[in-house]
Amino acid sequence: MKTVVRHTIKLACLAALVACAAAVAAAQQPFASRLQIENLDALAPKAEKVVDVTLDENLLKLIPAIIRKADKNPNHPDVKRAAQIAAGFKGVYVRSFEFSEGGQWNDSDLASIRAQLKQPGWSRVVSVRTKKDGQNVEVYIMTDPSSVGGLAIVATEPTQLTVVNIVGRISIEDFATIQAHLPNYFPDLGIEIGDSGDKKPETKREAAPATKKP
Repeated sequence: MKTVVRHTIKLACLAALVACAAAVAAAQQPFASRLQIENLDALAPKAEKVVDVTLDENLLKLIPAIIRKADKNPNHPDVKRAAQIAAGFKGVYVRSFEFSEGGQWNDSDLASIRAQLKQPGWSRVVSVRTKKDGQNVEVYIMTDPSSVGGLAIVATEPTQLTVVNIVGRISIEDFATIQAHLPNYFPDLGIEIGDSGDKKPETKREAAPATKKP
């Protein structure tokens, strides 16, 4: 009888250990919409200005309160909306660099990030290119229904490079709201609501000067 009890206890302990290990593994499993962007940190020594934001779920609990305290009218609907959006985030990661001259970064610096954005679940919803200024802004949304959701922005210019990754349910409209209330976290990327598809800016053609008849 004692032998049976011992075996039962051992099996119970083993089952408990397996359950704990599974729980730890699940906790350590990254979200599908979490991008690995730390390789961009190597660009920091070359940049004149660097924005480095890394906020996990625990730190993000403070953001709604920060939004309310930073605004003179914390009861305004926009402020409440921004706080509500931020409360649903699981992670915020931003790397933004401004350089004194071009040639300080190249496409290979973004290669691994673009490869991640080609994985199933990510969909590009905005792409705006400006040939004159060399600007390029791409917005991706995590559309996998089994995911917690997410957003990624890759914005580049000859002397600037910015990557934003938000883990959590968020739309482009939501991002614009959050960006307005947390400018220190999210650089102004000039994204207009309603932009979609690959676009080139329209150029206004000037009318030819009128000629007088003799």
